[in-house]
Amino acid sequence: MTVTVSIPNNAIPASYNLTINTQDSTGEPSHTWTIALAVQDFAFGPVTPPTQTVGAGQSAVYNFSVMPVGAAFSNA
Repeated sequence: MTVTVSIPNNAIPASYNLTINTQDSTGEPSHTWTIALAVQDFAFGPVTPPTQTVGAGQSAVYNFSVMPVGAAFSNA
């Protein structure tokens, strides 16, 4: 079974319950599952530094923030 859940971009961040009912072609056996789905969007904050020149074999360090969109994050 494959389940695809599409959430519109303007959905209010919240917890939603999805109920899935299954059965075979005869209608039996019947099963119901309820799945809690939490919707929370986020965006990346400014990346610093915005650009760097990095030589072959070298590394670079960037700092950025993950910020909530539409509501505050309830956990770290």
